[in-house]
Parts: sequence; structure tokens; C-alpha cells
Amino acid sequence: MPLMGGMLSSYLPSPPPGSAPPSRWGDEAAVTELLRAHAIEVRVMRRSSLRLSFADCTEAREFLIRTAGNILAERSNLERAGRWRDLEHDLENLVRDQNENSRQAVELDCEYLLVLAAASVE
Repeated sequence: MPLMGGMLSSYLPSPPPGSAPPSRWGDEAAVTELLRAHAIEVRVMRRSSLRLSFADCTEAREFLIRTAGNILAERSNLERAGRWRDLEHDLENLVRDQNENSRQAVELDCEYLLVLAAASVE
């Protein structure tokens, strides 16, 4: 969910200079360029999606937090700064806005890029 990355940007530190955002791994041209720079050739590239289902927005928010290392790494800093509850609130609102289900249950469609690549033979 690229929207999640955008929402989190105001809570998490900026990536180190010279590093690329993780979202580049979902961009066909960027992936091809990143791999080509290391003599790796893209053989197959396919976009697909995965539907995540949760009982409610709180459960979805907690899953997204538990599985995001960048959020977990900054939790104590955000708590000390009094910003943790704000992050939880904003993330739950994002989940609510992206919910594909009209009932209390939450369904989030997460698109991904599947890439098969191999070292170039020269």
C-alpha cells in the first residue's frame, strides 16, 4: 500500500542519503534498472494482488504495525515524543478509507510486483 508509506513519512525518519524508497520495488522500470546495474536480467515480471481480510479496522491496523519493521524500530521514539497514538489513529483511518468491504469486516487489496530474474551470462 503506497498510501501507507506516504502516511508514515511524517512519523518515521527519512531514509539515509543515497538510498531509494522501498516503493521503487513496485515500479517495473525502477526494478529493471536496479537489477541491470548488478548484471541481473529480468526474465518475467507480473503484477498481482493479495487480499488481506480482518475482523475490523483495529485488527488490520495492528497487523500492519506488527509486520512493519520500520514502525516497530521507531515505536519507542514515537512514544517518547507523544506521537504513537497519532500514528495509530492515522493508520486506522487509512485502513478505513482503503477498506474494500462495506461491512465492519475489513478487506485490503495489496498490489505487488512479482519478478523472476537471473544473473546475466556474458
